[in-house]
Amino acid sequence: MTRAAFIHVHSIRIASGEEALVARVLAEDGRVGYGFSFRLDATEARHMAEYHAGVRAERPPCLSQLGHPWERSFLSKEEIEWRAEAAFAKIRWHPEERRNDMGKTVSFNRPDGKSVNGYLAEPSSAAGPGAKAPAMVVIQEWWGMNDQIRGVADRLAKAGYRALVPDLYRGKVTVEAKEAEHLMKGLNFGDAAGQDIRGAVQYLKKDSGKVGVTGFCMGGALTVLSACNVPEMDTGVIWYGYPPLEYVDAKKIKAPLLGHWATEDQAFAIAGVDALEKKLKEANVKFEFFRYKAKHAFANETADEKKLPIVNYNREAAEQAWKRTMDFLGKTLKG
Repeated sequence: MTRAAFIHVHSIRIASGEEALVARVLAEDGRVGYGFSFRLDATEARHMAEYHAGVRAERPPCLSQLGHPWERSFLSKEEIEWRAEAAFAKIRWHPEERRNDMGKTVSFNRPDGKSVNGYLAEPSSAAGPGAKAPAMVVIQEWWGMNDQIRGVADRLAKAGYRALVPDLYRGKVTVEAKEAEHLMKGLNFGDAAGQDIRGAVQYLKKDSGKVGVTGFCMGGALTVLSACNVPEMDTGVIWYGYPPLEYVDAKKIKAPLLGHWATEDQAFAIAGVDALEKKLKEANVKFEFFRYKAKHAFANETADEKKLPIVNYNREAAEQAWKRTMDFLGKTLKG
């Protein structure tokens, strides 16, 4: 039995208007398999894709939800006409050759006991991977836990940090802005910060003395909320994202913060940054904000692939922001 080399899961909107998850598995022997779930169960979609790729021997169960042609074909053991759905044909699957992950998939518990999956990258050392290294929780943009955000975790691991990306969307990933907006609006931000992210911090604390949180866009907003709701958090780095300020109880923030903001950001207006800054000053929070003449997502090297007018990768600003970030983490986590 061959093994899976790469697994991708995307969220799409089918022609009838319902949401579906579609999985793609590339086996080590080169075979490719697809799977779906109209119950929005990433595991169900993955198991079907693994079966079609020859990774899983047992045919997974499938209960008809919509009477969709895909369901009928699978249940009758006929070949599935995937491209009958226009949305499937438009999926841009991540090229396998782009990634050489340093990490692995792990599961951790939230404070309420529920389990969450995540991507953990660790630095190598003579004492074993990530032994006693400081750590960072890395929070995704609204696209989901994709290759780019796992690459951020890998970058931090190469710099000597254990880095964990919690899967806030539970397996859903998209490259379409409308679907990303749908997924983000369906996320309970309070639960994500107080349970998923706090659970990730607590998980890392078992083997790391200090743990910080960093996030981009939507993840930046969640980093601010985490500073208010995760008492175990030792530091935070915010990248061009903030929540509605009425949800920011600055008096609860004990960790030092670093913020990177874009003066030409149409998603998170710089006026909101000014208001957040004022609120943090009044609460005597230790923080430092930097403003860059750039657009939203200026540190995302794949931003221009989105072809959205409000985002743009700015190499100079990104490099400067990353240097400041590494200096800041060196002082707050390694110092």
